[in-house]
Order: sequence, then C-alpha cells, then structure tokens
Amino acid sequence: MDRSFGAFAMGAPWQVADVSRLLFRVALALVAFLVTWYGAAHTTHVNRQLAWLAGGSAAAAIGLVAVVAWETAGLARVRYLKLEVASTIRVRYEGTATAAEIRNAIKTTDPAKAALWVSAPGMRLYHRPGCQLALGKPVKPVNRATIDRAGLAPCGACDA
Repeated sequence: MDRSFGAFAMGAPWQVADVSRLLFRVALALVAFLVTWYGAAHTTHVNRQLAWLAGGSAAAAIGLVAVVAWETAGLARVRYLKLEVASTIRVRYEGTATAAEIRNAIKTTDPAKAALWVSAPGMRLYHRPGCQLALGKPVKPVNRATIDRAGLAPCGACDA
C-alpha cells in the first residue's frame, strides 16, 4: 500500500501525480475553451463561428477525457487496495501461517529450523514471507531441509 504524503493527506485513492495531471489537463481544456469562445464572440461570420464552436467542443472533450482518466485511475487503485485487503484477510484467517508465526520461525536459533521461506503443498517454488505470489495460499514456513527434500526451486519474483 502506498503511504506517500499525497495519498495520506488526501485520504483518497488518487496519488498526487494523478491530481496534478487532472488539474493540468482541465486547465489546458479551459484555456482552449476560453480561446474558442473569445474567437467565436469576435467573429460575425456564421461559418467561422461554427469552426470556433468545433474547437470549443474539442476542448470540452479534452476536459471530459481528463476527468474520466482521473476517475479510472482512482477506481483501479480502489480495486487494487480491495484485493490487497482481501488477500490479507484470507492469509490471516484461513489457517495459513500468520506474520507472527513466520517472525517466530525466523527468530529460531537453530539455522536448520529457521524458516526464512514459505511454501504450500503442491507448490514447486519456495518464497520469502510476504511474496505477492504466495499471498492467499495456505503457505507454511519451510526450512532448507524441507526445500531440498521436496526439490523446490526459488521464486524469481521475491528472490527467495
């Protein structure tokens, strides 16, 4: 989860960069719209006014696209956070290893018993605790002996 100042200060799913892009694009559309309005207001010929009207419509469309892109970025962030929360709940309450169990296993003084990695039945890889590819799966701490015995390969995503 992103803990940047902008996300914290706004209390919204949008990042500071998303808001900056929105403001820039809407300002650009507003300036273009005002220029076309000024051009149409100072033209007496109807055909030229229609050309200015077309430009103003394009400026309004640019503003609309900017707002839709901003909303889409926020909704995508909400979906990501929803999946993250759901996987955290699933890991915590479906009988998988909890973070405290993994921390305790890592603190074990015997290096042969120390669980620096996790895996689940049926997996061909072993992962570091918290690996995104292991989230939501019934992982248990494993040690080097278990890894060697099961012939597990290291995960490339978490550099296990």
